[in-house]
Amino acid sequence: MAALGLPRVDQAESNIELICLQANEILPTLGHRVGGRPRRRAVYVYPSRPIPSSGSQTTHSPGSGQISIASQSDADALSDCDTIKGDLTVSSDATGTIDLKDLEEVRGSLTVQGASNLNALRANDLESVSGPITIKDNTNLNDVSMSGLSNLGGDLRVEGNNNLKNFALNDLENVNGAITLNGAFDQ
Repeated sequence: MAALGLPRVDQAESNIELICLQANEILPTLGHRVGGRPRRRAVYVYPSRPIPSSGSQTTHSPGSGQISIASQSDADALSDCDTIKGDLTVSSDATGTIDLKDLEEVRGSLTVQGASNLNALRANDLESVSGPITIKDNTNLNDVSMSGLSNLGGDLRVEGNNNLKNFALNDLENVNGAITLNGAFDQ
C-alpha cells in the first residue's frame, strides 16, 4: 500500500484499507454470473477501525480515499484491479510515462497536476470516471491517451500543459459537466 502513495504511520485513530476483491470468485458464490468482459478486481478505499502498531506498517490517508501514483511501478501495483472506488491522483513527482493498464473505472476524480517531469499518461482501458478529470500544469506532458473513456461524471479540465500535442478521447460520449480544453493539440 505504500507503493500506492498512502503515507506510512505507526499509529492512527483511523486507517484506510485497500482491498482487491476477485469478482469472478465472489460473484458466483452469491448466485451472480459474471458476463461480458471478465472483471478482475476492484479497489475499495474506506476508513476502518484503528490498527495498533506491532512493528508492521499501517497506512493512513486522513480524510480522503485518495490513491496517488508517483511511478510506473505504482501503476503496475494496480494492474490487477479494474475499479478504483475513490480518487486517483498522479503525483507531481511522477516522471516518464504512466500507463494505467487494465483500469476500467474510477469512482471518484482523476487528477494529474503539477507533474513537470511526466511525459505521457495512458489509460486506454479506462471507460468511466464518476467525478471530474483535471490535467493541469504539467510542463513536459506531451501525450494523454484515454481512448476507451466513454463516460465522465464531472468536468473535463485540460489546461496549462504547454507541450501537450496528443490528447486522445476517441470514445467519449457522455460528460456530466463543463469541458475546458486549452492547448495547441495536434490531435
